[in-house]
Amino acid sequence: LNWLAWALCAWVAWRLTGDLFGDRSASLLAVLLVSGGIGMTAHIGDYSPHLLAFAGYYLGVWLIHRSGVHREPRPLRTHLALGAFFAIVGLAYNTGVMLVGVYLLCALRYSRWLHLAVAAVLGLSARPLWQVLLGRPMKVVDVEAEYLQRALTAWRELLGGDPFHAIRMVARWSSELVLFFDSPLVVLAGLVCVMLTPLPRSTRWLGFCAVCIPFLAGLVFAPSATARGYIVSGATVWVYPLLAVQLARGVRGRRCGLRTAAVLGTSLLLLIHYWWASAHLFYELGPLKTYFLGWYQ
Repeated sequence: LNWLAWALCAWVAWRLTGDLFGDRSASLLAVLLVSGGIGMTAHIGDYSPHLLAFAGYYLGVWLIHRSGVHREPRPLRTHLALGAFFAIVGLAYNTGVMLVGVYLLCALRYSRWLHLAVAAVLGLSARPLWQVLLGRPMKVVDVEAEYLQRALTAWRELLGGDPFHAIRMVARWSSELVLFFDSPLVVLAGLVCVMLTPLPRSTRWLGFCAVCIPFLAGLVFAPSATARGYIVSGATVWVYPLLAVQLARGVRGRRCGLRTAAVLGTSLLLLIHYWWASAHLFYELGPLKTYFLGWYQ
């Protein structure tokens, strides 16, 4: 199942890059970036839902883009289909909730309030209903709800205390979430490409939401959980394609000198990317620890 989820992420990266730019070279580079992501290699042998959660988030962002709810009015059946998908993803992990947030922020401008409400309720209701059904013969503990309760209590205490201490903690948590959900070079270059690559306004807004919602979710849980990288890794669904298209354009540059530099730079970036994701296989645990725990731990 983990291998299938990894393959699905690569397939979505190929399709999303093609939909955005119609560039097969960029699509190939996006697949190479997915193949070397530490979020994939870190969980490939896990008995956990993390790779399934990544695949759900990847597919959900792509489906939102394909549905067009972020750029034009769509019929109720489109919203119901998205809500049903969010519900299925929500049964595996909290990425279903993240997708509902991305959907609401992107579809708000062009959609009727009733359509948004129905889809959101459908997407958010599957998890509690499933827990109620399973709770009849057995007690189901919602671990994430417990983490959230502790996090909200910690946030109240933090914001009610020394403001300078609160600023320092927020800055530390933010840096841990932003810098190490993948190899730092790819993260920094990718975020620059996300900010600077020209796209239609509605598509740019979708990408902004797809990248920022996982960061915000990680920040909410930061005071009560040491989890860092795997909460944010879904953001690579947008970071990889936009980085890939800029690399592809550089490799195809007209000037020989610049093209050679782009080829060497792209090769070096991919080499570092793959080394970062596989270092733990050779007992170099620094990248893996920063992925799970952040730089401070």
